[in-house]
Amino acid sequence: MCDILEPWKGYWFGVADSGVSITFTIHSVSNQLAKSNQLAKSTVSDSGWIVQIEINAGSVQDMALFGVDKNATDNFDTFFDTPKPPIPPSPDYVYMSFKHPDWHPVFGENYVVDIRSPLGDSDIKEWAAQLITTVEDKSITISWTLDNFPEDIDLALDLGTGLIDMKEQENIEIPYSSEAISYIFKAGESLLSIFDENVIPKEFSLLQNYPNPFNPTTTFRYDIPRKSNVTLTLYDLNGRQIEILVNEKQQPGYYKISWDASQFSSGVYIYRIQADGFTAVKKCILMK
Repeated sequence: MCDILEPWKGYWFGVADSGVSITFTIHSVSNQLAKSNQLAKSTVSDSGWIVQIEINAGSVQDMALFGVDKNATDNFDTFFDTPKPPIPPSPDYVYMSFKHPDWHPVFGENYVVDIRSPLGDSDIKEWAAQLITTVEDKSITISWTLDNFPEDIDLALDLGTGLIDMKEQENIEIPYSSEAISYIFKAGESLLSIFDENVIPKEFSLLQNYPNPFNPTTTFRYDIPRKSNVTLTLYDLNGRQIEILVNEKQQPGYYKISWDASQFSSGVYIYRIQADGFTAVKKCILMK
């Protein structure tokens, strides 16, 4: 999205009606910089709020806006919502959009600005987004800026592993993926307490397996407060390693994994987690 036109560059315009004309005023460079990103923000009234999202992968970046306004609807509004231009021809890019396959037959399903109607009592609104990048071997930073955001509304980012409180932190780093990355922004009163089990944990933790004793399957649970290399390993009472259940880099969140001990004999087993300097050990009992 852009409200400054630079010489020798190409620009994409989406038009919903025929006979539309556009006039661009020439500004000084200082005025151009001051006005950057203000066009979309200026459409939202004092009663609304917006969140600006910035995506960075190395030196490549993209941005988007979402929020609410008293004059907006939850459908496509030409005054508030802005379609996303097609994926750029550059070999290196990041491309974030809000997904609305049913909004407009001409503009398509990708939008860079998504403004909805205000939240009602007990409402939870969701903005489904998707991120595509070709910048390999570079982690992706998703950061956000809140504008006029109300104190009594919770705001969270759902990456599928837990809710991230967007009022408590300003960004999150995720690994590169050759596949499209889907995530959801959520807003609502008491949102984080409603989904309390999915809020990002504050500290590392290894919980007691359940059921215990078990036959032949049990579930191990653990909490990861920040991106970490995690290993979860099982041992017998002689200290021999019998199985590695987890050995990968994981995002913050609450995790669980099941173990099928059908091939092992009854007895006491030890499970140990290691993650970013944290180590914890517990025992479990297989009783056949």
